[in-house]
Amino acid sequence: MTRHFLLASSLFELGLLEHQLKRQGFTPAQIHVISPRDALASKLRLQSWQSLIFLELAHCCIQGARIGLILALVCLVVATALGIDSSVGWTPILMFAAVLLGFSVWEGGLIGVSTPEQLQRTFHKEIRQGQHLLVVDVLEPQETLFLALINQHPLIQQVGIGNGVMPSAIRIQNWWLAH
Repeated sequence: MTRHFLLASSLFELGLLEHQLKRQGFTPAQIHVISPRDALASKLRLQSWQSLIFLELAHCCIQGARIGLILALVCLVVATALGIDSSVGWTPILMFAAVLLGFSVWEGGLIGVSTPEQLQRTFHKEIRQGQHLLVVDVLEPQETLFLALINQHPLIQQVGIGNGVMPSAIRIQNWWLAH
């Protein structure tokens, strides 16, 4: 998944683009707006940057869980290989593996909460000047459609591309927004 960063001086233009993206199959979890005029953005029903916090939190917690599972498995394999399990039993080893897993998920959550703030710092100057940032996570099959839609909007400028979140994080946020 690719994350596209777009700047525009008009929230209405971003609203039009967001509406077109949703008609083409993009979900609200894939589209986020960071704007100095949050009240107007919410009136236009644009997905605010607060939802980006949830998305990044889910993404980073999943990544942390993956790392934690690997660390827990390494802990169990090393304990077995060194024969520690026969001398102290499995309880302390399993507790340590659980602590490694929990710590990794927690650390992933901390990273996930700070990511949107880093985005705001990156585009701070433009946002302070009244520009509005649109952040769109695009799946590979949607890429050509997305670029075609962007080319229809000359007032919207693409200012960057980065790594997007995992599709599972998008599914989690779609479920969250539906409930």
